[in-house]
Amino acid sequence: MLVPLQCEPLALRTIPTILARIAGLRARGEDVELAGIVLNMSNFRDETSLAVLEEAWSLYPKLVLDTHVPRDPSFLRASAAGVPLAFFGKRPAPVNAAFDRLQAELALRLFPSEESSDDTPLAFLD
Repeated sequence: MLVPLQCEPLALRTIPTILARIAGLRARGEDVELAGIVLNMSNFRDETSLAVLEEAWSLYPKLVLDTHVPRDPSFLRASAAGVPLAFFGKRPAPVNAAFDRLQAELALRLFPSEESSDDTPLAFLD
């Protein structure tokens, strides 16, 4: 399970509830693992967003991924057009690089013993 967490104080307060729900699923015998928490809609120029980033990383250092997805107008434009960000426009938006980093970080968490023969990211689409 990958949990996206918006970089806002109210969202940060939901983490204990999410962790309790996952523990409840495991107690019922469900095979569920938490791959990590990805901070979403981050903005290093906004004090509140930055405080949430710092608090999440300090409270849950092993759960919160290093990679975060920044707040970017490209998401809004793609959403308004009803198109995935990767397919919006002639060239990928620079923010797409965050998803490449996220994929690489998740691959290391999920498959730590598997070595890649090269450093190219895995393609989600052929």
